Amino acid sequence: RNSSSSSSSNVASSSSTSSPFIPPPGGAAAPGGGGGMASQQAQALKMMENMDGKQLKAMMQMQRDMLKNNPAMFETMMRSNPAMAGMSKEDLAARLDMMADMDEAKLKSMMGMARHVSKVVQPLMTLWGRFDKLVCGQGKNILVGASSIFVWYWIDYFFISP
Repeated sequence: RNSSSSSSSNVASSSSTSSPFIPPPGGAAAPGGGGGMASQQAQALKMMENMDGKQLKAMMQMQRDMLKNNPAMFETMMRSNPAMAGMSKEDLAARLDMMADMDEAKLKSMMGMARHVSKVVQPLMTLWGRFDKLVCGQGKNILVGASSIFVWYWIDYFFISP
């Protein structure tokens, strides 16, 4: 009798101890589900889609000021962005200066182009992620091997074979 009451109290206590700060399995911690890098990029693009030129320019100026005033925090924030992870501080500062000084219409046009490119690239990145996961992270090796074989056959067909 005691064992059954203690087991039911353990079940109740284990279900009530889940923390709101621990994300659920599957990465669905972000609002709207997903939680992965692709969904974060999609959310950022959706947010930028609704901005006008003045808001984009203000955002670029804010980032430039953050780089100058709090470089440690800015560097941490940019390391999570795959497009800017490998850039030096000088290159990043030059890029932000260029974008902050850009005309609003040109900035809006450039962001629109980035949005269109992202719509094309995003399905390819998703497909690559699935393929790489399917082959246990050996996608790059398979791609290099297949490319080498293709190039060898191309060279053989056009230059070596009579």
